[in-house]
Amino acid sequence: MKRDDFQFAMDRDLHHELVIDNFAGGGGTSTGLEAAFNRPVDIAINHNAEALAMHALNHPYTKHLCESVWDIDPMEVTRGRPVALVWLSPDCRHFSKAKGGKPVSKDIRGLAWVTLRWCLDSYPRVIALENVEEFVTWCELIEVAPGKWIPDPAKKGQTFNSFVGMLSTGVSPDDPALLEACEALKIDPDGPAAKRLVAGLGYHVEYQELRACDNGAPTLRNRFFLVARRDGLPPAFPAQTHAEPKSAAVLSGTCEPHRTAAEIIDFGIEAQSIFDRKKPLVYNTHRRVAKGLWRHVLASDEPFIVPSKDSNAHDDAALATPFITEHANASNQRTMRADEPLRTTCAQVKGGHFSVVAPSMVQLRGTSEAHLNANSSLKDPLSAISAGGTHHALTSAHLITIGYGERPGQEPRTQPITRPLGTSVAGGIKQALVAAHVTKFRTGSIGVPLSRPMPTVTANSFQKRPGGNAPLGLVAAHLMHLTHHGDRPGTTPSQPLPTVTGAHRGEQALAAAFFEQANGGFWEDNDGRSATAPLSTIASKGANQRLVTAYLVKCGVAPARTRSARDSNLVTKMLVPAESLPEQYRDKAQKCAALLHEHLPEHFPEQVDMLLMTYDGAYWVLVDITLRMLKARELFRGQSFPDTYIIDEIPDPKLLFKNGVQVHVDPRTIPRIRLSITAQVRMVGNSVAPVQAEALIRANFPHEPLISHAAA
Repeated sequence: MKRDDFQFAMDRDLHHELVIDNFAGGGGTSTGLEAAFNRPVDIAINHNAEALAMHALNHPYTKHLCESVWDIDPMEVTRGRPVALVWLSPDCRHFSKAKGGKPVSKDIRGLAWVTLRWCLDSYPRVIALENVEEFVTWCELIEVAPGKWIPDPAKKGQTFNSFVGMLSTGVSPDDPALLEACEALKIDPDGPAAKRLVAGLGYHVEYQELRACDNGAPTLRNRFFLVARRDGLPPAFPAQTHAEPKSAAVLSGTCEPHRTAAEIIDFGIEAQSIFDRKKPLVYNTHRRVAKGLWRHVLASDEPFIVPSKDSNAHDDAALATPFITEHANASNQRTMRADEPLRTTCAQVKGGHFSVVAPSMVQLRGTSEAHLNANSSLKDPLSAISAGGTHHALTSAHLITIGYGERPGQEPRTQPITRPLGTSVAGGIKQALVAAHVTKFRTGSIGVPLSRPMPTVTANSFQKRPGGNAPLGLVAAHLMHLTHHGDRPGTTPSQPLPTVTGAHRGEQALAAAFFEQANGGFWEDNDGRSATAPLSTIASKGANQRLVTAYLVKCGVAPARTRSARDSNLVTKMLVPAESLPEQYRDKAQKCAALLHEHLPEHFPEQVDMLLMTYDGAYWVLVDITLRMLKARELFRGQSFPDTYIIDEIPDPKLLFKNGVQVHVDPRTIPRIRLSITAQVRMVGNSVAPVQAEALIRANFPHEPLISHAAA
């Protein structure tokens, strides 16, 4: 473990204070530390060879020790040199509320005691510790069955308080936690090291909960952070730089808007219909899709609209509105807008944490042969848009969570795609995208992916429509959380991504509902009124065509803050001409209507043939819903990793490490092996958001980056 034996690939001053990353994992903390210090981390420690190999490939100038943190001798690895920072992110699984009431491991919960070893042996200037917010409940365990232990509710937080006391001003010699600490550290309870713990190590300790989305990550990821200093300066925590888009801080220009889940999602990735699966989706996933579709698309005053990748926000661009649903927590039934930060992605959820739901809407139009056969390939660029109205579907997506259940009566876990992504967990992808595409309604058109350019905008339209309605399909998407049982409506892509955990399955999925616009054959009541106006009476009988029954959902009858989601005025039953919907859409339109009738009987009490929605002065028919899991790269983006971060391959750990120490070779030159998707998701779920680590260190080391830059 001789540091001088390690050959750095860049010339650095070896007399600087050291920066140590314990529990280094895939490298989120080190990425943030390097950005803050303007130089590489010196030593990274982790027992997991795959995780440390990923770290080595992306941080080649760091020394890597593939050993248990308990087998590391701080004085040996530092060779007695001064240490500026020791960062620790001990395993959070046996503190997290996601663990529920399951038995916990004393050894795993006791990993934080290694902090005291570093303080006793190398006396670092600053300690930073990251964990779940429940870390403050650390306490003694009680045995409820042979070999099964749970936290003692009567002693909640006592061990944590003792831990802080040993770091700072000391504890009683009779403190029960002292014996636990001595046992973990393998020191004599009556020896000099234990007496130092009783007296306190003299650090100034402060701690806070911080959200990654408040410092620029597109994920919520609420975490506990402890900072301990012994250099006479007070611990510091970063100022909030991002906030809710409509908050006073954003409106005043003090903060930037939260980054959102929509930023990290590739809407060009193909998604499969929820109705065409070899293995049918389970009941609860269908229910989450339905709940999220209602909350974030059908009953939303402001559904998130995702522009085409190459549209550059032109007025003629194709748009989408996804949402997210969650599957990883039994305590909540969440759905999320896609324009919000993604929720936390965890490390323990098999199959995935979130999914994206994309409802597909197409615009009904006239019933001529040209109208009924209007479709095009999803892989071609969009064709012309005339001045008489656009001719392309809009995609609206949301996220659903697929790993966790909900309590009886709890709302399903979904989120709009306009919020930050939820927390990523290491056990797998929990967010599923209910996915989005663009549909055009001219001859030979079946639509294009949102990743393709919009077609040429022409100066005319072959058919004029009342109210200026356009022959386009609308795709509304959201994110679903897939790893819990029960009802969770997810989020929209306009929110931060929910937390991604390290479970061994996908969590986030994208769901997209596709709609066709209903323009032909029943214009008696289509006066083009604003979506914010009261719902008008709809009693159309259609023309001479065969009629089908449909539900019309018209949103915006009252301000969003005052209107109940169960407002009966949102839904009206009506008759429409069946021929106004192209034949290729009719089967799935009926399936969509049946899905909402089954899972939302409070809104759709009778079975009908199709479901219509008003959007931008036009009627849209729900004709399909697709769902796909979020990809590992999307989850890494949600955690604020750069796209240049290598996640799908690693240096062969068998060649990289010898006896737990990195060989004296640049890790980038070692033959690589592929890294499984499960392992990739575990890495991101166990990681610290780089921007959050960077913000915390910049707050506590404001001058070091300048010094490092000058030295370089």
